[in-house]
Amino acid sequence: MSNMSYCRFQNTLQSMRDCNNALVDAEDLLDLDLSCEEMSAFTAMFNLMESMMEDMDRLRNVEDENNED
Repeated sequence: MSNMSYCRFQNTLQSMRDCNNALVDAEDLLDLDLSCEEMSAFTAMFNLMESMMEDMDRLRNVEDENNED
């Protein structure tokens, strides 16, 4: 189910916190006891987060440029 646009970041934040708590509690990846599908999703989520960080940098740069004008 997709999130409504007015709360997509709020809803996703809670899920990301849950995932982060699992990582904090684990000593290593084996400790997470992930299925192959979950490990694939974990890797895809990590790659997506890297891409989101690049997008955020781009948006901040555009904002900075607009504030300079």
